[in-house]
Amino acid sequence: MKEIFSAAFRKRKSFYGEAYFVCFTDMLTADIKAQKSLHKMIENT
Repeated sequence: MKEIFSAAFRKRKSFYGEAYFVCFTDMLTADIKAQKSLHKMIENT
């Protein structure tokens, strides 16, 4: 996991790297949100 982040940080000087990093973090946060809502759904049933 850390390798991906350090690679993204190294690429940040280019616009492509910046866009990739933002997209990657967005995917991570979306995944965490999805997992949390899934847990809530399981608890509610």
